[in-house]
Formats: sequence, structure tokens, C-alpha cells
Amino acid sequence: MAPDMDWDRKVGTAEDVRRIFENVPAMLVGLEGPDHRFVAANAAYRTLSPTFVGVGQLAREVYPELEGQQIYHMFDRVYQTGEPQSGSEWRLQADFDGSGIEERFFDFVVTPRRRADGSIEGVQILFDDVTSRVRERLAAEAQVEELSERYRHVRDSAIVMQQALLAPSVPVVSGADLTAQYLVAARDTAAGGDWFDTVALGDRLVLIVGDVVGHGVEAAAVMSQLRTALRMQVWAGHTIVEALQAVEAFHDQVPGSTSATICVGSLDLATGEFQYCTAGHPPPLLVTADAKSRYLEPSGGGPLGSATGFPVRTEMLNIDDSIMLYTDGLVERPGRPLGPAQQNSPNWRQPSPAAAASSSMRRPDPSTACARKHSNCCCDPPVTTTTSHCLRHNAGSRRRRCA
Repeated sequence: MAPDMDWDRKVGTAEDVRRIFENVPAMLVGLEGPDHRFVAANAAYRTLSPTFVGVGQLAREVYPELEGQQIYHMFDRVYQTGEPQSGSEWRLQADFDGSGIEERFFDFVVTPRRRADGSIEGVQILFDDVTSRVRERLAAEAQVEELSERYRHVRDSAIVMQQALLAPSVPVVSGADLTAQYLVAARDTAAGGDWFDTVALGDRLVLIVGDVVGHGVEAAAVMSQLRTALRMQVWAGHTIVEALQAVEAFHDQVPGSTSATICVGSLDLATGEFQYCTAGHPPPLLVTADAKSRYLEPSGGGPLGSATGFPVRTEMLNIDDSIMLYTDGLVERPGRPLGPAQQNSPNWRQPSPAAAASSSMRRPDPSTACARKHSNCCCDPPVTTTTSHCLRHNAGSRRRRCA
């Protein structure tokens, strides 16, 4: 403090300064000496601590229970070093108002106070009780955790339901090894409208992959009805066209099924002839025995309800050729259109020759085959749930094995 300063002119009269200090809305106290004796306390502080007797008391006498809670060590550090200290949402347990020990949270700043010669005479603390803010935040976090737990429970239940609605397994047939995979994206609720199915009919094998618009339990319910209807038609021996026409007629009775897409492929196990209809669905991916890959031409059929018919195309599969049917979650990306040639998308690549050749030589376990196809074909994880169905034509008795 400068002794020759005109305090009334530069700072204000003692009465004005005292009145301003008294009315500062934040709590403000001044402590003196190494033992931190109260020399000033404003009205906001006295409201927090109505049992405060007055200046001259030691802080440790007013709040003995704060010993061991690091706050007095902080006062000591500021007094000894002159370095300010601060805390945010600092938890203190003390008898603040005479009603017993309670927990409160404070934001505060502790600064040194110096004499005219620069030496430290004490510290002052400016602080605010933020207990309500902390408790509201903790309550909100607890509510979020509770909702998250409920979501996880619903999601787990949806996974169980989805698995019950999907085909439990793929058939084991002479002449072909198959596998299918259902991958759930992180943003989905696990239940959805993607499905796969396989129907073995003697020397003919029918592969199906479909996708209902939407997500959640409603889409899963629609998916289950369409899957059952199509499976019944195929099992009855109807051709691809006849089966899809029957499902097209049936879809009027299934709300939410309009615009569902289906890809059906029928493989002649004896000749390798593969007939397929895309019905609004992405076309199958073919990987040949020499590790070259391409998409088959879309058949031109539209989704359910489009009334565009169900034209069929034919492709001949050779020994060790692989074919994969999939849903568009494998290739779609937010903000990027899904065109007729998915291979032109920057986030889609054809399987590398090394990967395909390695798969052919090692004859991978069918349980991991579709997972390898996913990793070979897609740079990024799917942003929506995706289903894939794979097979590979194997040497020997014209067997087809999944790659």
C-alpha cells in the first residue's frame, strides 16, 4: 500500500469501499498471517456461515473439520510463495451453518495480499457456492446413464428378437458350402429390415437377401412376413419370377413393405448356371477364380410396389468362382449417392487379387468367410446394418464353397 496515495480519490472513501465490499455477491474474506486469522468477511460469506462470530478468529477454529481436506495447505502455499491458487467444484465437508457436517462444492481463487514493502501479510479468498450446479449435473449424468442402460437392455432384447426372425443357419448341401453374416452398425438398434435366406431344392440352390425400408421392431416385423412369404413360394418350387410376383401381390397386406428390395439368385448345382433378379436391390458381386471381381448387371426389376416386373438375368459360374449377395449398408455412405456402379464410390473397392487368391488357397472356414468379404470389399465400417450371403464353386464334384 502506497502511504502517499490519495486513497479517497484513487480508490474511494473508506465508507464507500466498505459498503461495496459488503455488497459483492460472491463470498469474499480476508485472512492475515501464517495462521490465517479472519480480518474481513462480507455479507455473502456470513450468509453461508451464519454462526461466524466475527473477525479475529482463526480459520482452523471456525472450520476444524477442513483440516486434511487440502484447503489449508493451499492457503499456506499462497502465503509462502505469493502464487495464486484456484479450484473448480472443490468438494468440502464442514459444518457451515451449525446444522452439522455437510458436503458442498465451491469455485474459488486464493490470492496473496501484500504490505507497502511488498511482503505478504495474508491471503484473500473469492469463492462461490456451486453445490446446486454440481448436483444438477450429477443428477443429469445419472439420468443419462440410466437411459443408456435402458437402451442397452432394449438393444440386447432386439438382437435376440432379430436373430430369432432370421434364418438360424444356412443349409449344408452336396455341391456347395455357404455362409451368411448379419452385421449390426453402432448407430442402429439391432432390430431392422435386412434379412437373408437359403432354400435348397435338390440340384438347385436359392439365395435370398432383402432389405425393408426403416429400422427397429416395425421393420423387423415387416421383414419377417416378407421372408416367410418368399420362402414359401420358393419352397413350393416356383421360379424366381413367380415367387416375386406372389410376394408383390402379398405386400399390399403388409403395411410398411412398399419399396422393400430383394435380390434372389438361383444356382444350378450341376451346370453352374446362376439366375438372379435384383428387384431394386444392389447387384451381386462376382469374384472369379483368377481373383478378378466385378458386379453383375442389375436385372432391371424394381422394389416391391413399383410395378416394374421382375426380369431375370443369367450368369455362368466356373470352378472356384465366388458370388456374394449383400444389402446396401455395406456400400452406402452419408452424403454420397449410391449409384448403379458401386465400385466407382471412393469408399468401395473390389477385393484385392492377393486377398482373393489367399482365400482360394486356404479354403477359409465358412464361419469367417463373409467377415473376410466385408473387410476385403469395404474400407469403412458399415453405417447401417448390413447382411451378406456368400458361396464359392469348388473343384471336385462341382462343389461351391463360400469365400
